Amino acid sequence: MFGHTHIPLKQFPRFFPVITSLMIVHTICYLMLLFHSGSVSGDALVVQYGAVEGWRIQAGDWWRVFTAIFLHTSIFSYLIGLFFLYILGPQLEWLLGRLFFLLIYLFSGMLTFVIVYITGMEGIYFGSLGAVYGIFGVYLYLFVRKAIHPQFGLAVLVLTILNLIVDYPLTGVYFLCVLAGFALSLVFLQFRRPDSDS
Repeated sequence: MFGHTHIPLKQFPRFFPVITSLMIVHTICYLMLLFHSGSVSGDALVVQYGAVEGWRIQAGDWWRVFTAIFLHTSIFSYLIGLFFLYILGPQLEWLLGRLFFLLIYLFSGMLTFVIVYITGMEGIYFGSLGAVYGIFGVYLYLFVRKAIHPQFGLAVLVLTILNLIVDYPLTGVYFLCVLAGFALSLVFLQFRRPDSDS
């Protein structure tokens, strides 16, 4: 499952350009927040860079559901996002194809903030956890279809459940992101089948 970890780093972008690009964007955004100089700081700073607030979405700032995916204010959040991208992403970029993997990642991430807005949750929201849960959903689909090693699939299932518990009160939101990854992989993999008409 993790054969990509043996690829020299200088070769990694050639094999997995989508994963590499996403990691670069996350890194640039994190560094921008980390080294920001100016009078704005704290919550106001992350909102300035594109975090989600309900009333701002209502006012028409729908672009925030996209930009918020790439914002991190803690090194832990940033590294966790990159860790799951690097460990779990390459197999899916290869299996689903570059475009389909990117669509699942972005859709799951944006779905988080759309649900937050629709349900009227107060506060400021950002981060890539929704996108990560979408990746979990893809692996759970592969687990159900017996397309991956059962022990690895079971480990992903346990990891997903534990993280959903820890991430309360957004458990319901992230669970829907898991379902999104599951459902989208079901659809997209039809286009990747050797006997597909496409």
